[in-house]
Amino acid sequence: MRGWCLYEYIVASLRVTIVCDEVNDPDFAMLRRWSSTRAPINLSLKGHSHDSKIQNTINKGVLDAVNRIRPRYVDSQFSIESDRQLVTKLLVRNLLHTLPNRKEYPSPYLGEWVDKSWTHEELAGSFTQHLDWDDINWDTFDLRPNELDVPSTIADTVRRGYSIDRPGPMSQLDSIGRVFAGLFSSKTSGD
Repeated sequence: MRGWCLYEYIVASLRVTIVCDEVNDPDFAMLRRWSSTRAPINLSLKGHSHDSKIQNTINKGVLDAVNRIRPRYVDSQFSIESDRQLVTKLLVRNLLHTLPNRKEYPSPYLGEWVDKSWTHEELAGSFTQHLDWDDINWDTFDLRPNELDVPSTIADTVRRGYSIDRPGPMSQLDSIGRVFAGLFSSKTSGD
């Protein structure tokens, strides 16, 4: 695949701006799904472990999808090989923009999780080498990413008016609600 075309497919997946996907590659679809998933806003002043775990789950989902896509980018072709460096920098910049801060625990503050921003150095090789994220304590939930309904034909795209069917806030809350319901039902069933 051509490097610039692959770049456009990756960025459109990260930004969730694809209105028609005739290729419908499962790895790119998963990248779109995780990129469109948002953690809830924590309104609590005391701790936020559940939303932090959800945010970490989203980070892990996006980065796992990037790791699966990376070999295709490595094998891509550029007419001007020096473009690869430029495109790689642009991809890392888009990835930095997409990823929410990761959450780390414990923090110096009792019962709190700390936001930790991703750095360019951490993500610099994300499109050129397999990155192993096992050194990060991914305290996560079993969370499904958003379901997106992206047309696979131009005719369907035109019929829909070139719009992107993104889940509304309530569908994200429903997904998060299922996580919490599972937590409470597992605690009460053991009592």
